[in-house]
Amino acid sequence: MTRPAAVLCLLSAVGIAVGSVVWGTHWKSRVLRAAEATDGPSEAVSFLEEEVDVLRDQNDRLLARVFELETGGGAEAVERFFRPEELETEVEAIRGLKFLKEPEYHVVPQETIDLAVQVAISSSYDDDAFEAMALSFGVLGLTEPMINLQRAWVAQRSGSRVYYDPHSQTILVRKEVDPANPFDRPEVARELALALIDQHGANLAENLKVSGNLDAGLARRSFFIGQASVVADVVSESTLGDQSQTDMPILDDGNPLQLLAAVPIPPFVRQLLTFPEIDGVPYCLELRDAGGGFSVFDRLLAEGALPESTREVMEGEAPEKRELFEDVEPQFEGGAPIFSNTVGMFGIRALLETFIGQSAEDEPRAASGWAGDRFHVFAAGNQDLHAVWLSEWDDEAAADRFVAMMREASEVRIGMTPEDSMLREDAFRIQKILRPSPTRVVFIDAQTKEAVVEIEKQVAAE
Repeated sequence: MTRPAAVLCLLSAVGIAVGSVVWGTHWKSRVLRAAEATDGPSEAVSFLEEEVDVLRDQNDRLLARVFELETGGGAEAVERFFRPEELETEVEAIRGLKFLKEPEYHVVPQETIDLAVQVAISSSYDDDAFEAMALSFGVLGLTEPMINLQRAWVAQRSGSRVYYDPHSQTILVRKEVDPANPFDRPEVARELALALIDQHGANLAENLKVSGNLDAGLARRSFFIGQASVVADVVSESTLGDQSQTDMPILDDGNPLQLLAAVPIPPFVRQLLTFPEIDGVPYCLELRDAGGGFSVFDRLLAEGALPESTREVMEGEAPEKRELFEDVEPQFEGGAPIFSNTVGMFGIRALLETFIGQSAEDEPRAASGWAGDRFHVFAAGNQDLHAVWLSEWDDEAAADRFVAMMREASEVRIGMTPEDSMLREDAFRIQKILRPSPTRVVFIDAQTKEAVVEIEKQVAAE
């Protein structure tokens, strides 16, 4: 698949998956400004319909650029590419929205929201981010934007609805309450909605600069969600059932903590979505019990002592400090990476489970021993995407285990081992695994054998 085609494919996937909850930051702030000049529901709805036309035009321009690139278009098409401005201002507008539990509200037509959502999302990403997300071995699911979009979709599928109240100038998120489910409380729905909107606002603001450490971000989100739940007594030990922070998420419709897990989305994405709720709560319960009560959360926040990796959340301890990869940025054909990030212990576990399924799920030590990792995506020429993934492990046994599971994942994904891909002419991706030291693993995934050789030389020189 060509790079522009990958972009177009991703646009279609986003439009289908998002659903009707998420609103673009640009659209929201303009709605708020327009609300000040309107007196009733009809004016607000009329404005929203006009805004849809604007967003549709922006989306058309993006698709036109993709088409022209596909058919040989040049710099003129690039100049017409829409890119949001004043992003931080737009995010602050979202974070400043007021939420009410039981106001009278006017329901904005759902089809209006649906269309606005799809075109706003499609028009707000730059193509470098799309190219990176189109890369192999699950990079698509390992980026902050896609995770947040999928989270929004899950929330919509679970029953949340978004409304705009023009009289109080508020956004209301209402969730249909199930009296038999203790988690279906208005205050819980409100907090979930607030977090959802805030996350999506931050996501759109970062569409030109994707979060540089997904693993640390996931760990911090687990802390915030977990401590809020514990302090509010929204969950308790009894709601966790057989689920522990070291197990794979289990589908259990009777466990309120796992309601999101029942939504039919890819297991890999589901695990990333549910990690803050499933693993963050027991992690914060342990912090509370070991730290002498709820005040431990205030102290940790004041000291900035938040978890820096999902390993801390899953196992309660950070990996040993060592020289890792945060400051290592390799070059390829003279160019810097177009995308870099950290997968982390939980991301690796979820990734392996996605590709090799039961093998990883039955292996309780999957991704255990993780000490750090960094992957970089490079673009070469007009079509090629290459990646290098560096990882460090506690000991040689952990590194060996990771290599064995990555070989198994390669056989699923490309139909052959990395070693075979270097020898066979029918390989559509070329892979190679290096061991610079007993505890360090380098996984190369490239479009050509020549790229593998060049990346290998550079890794050896680091």
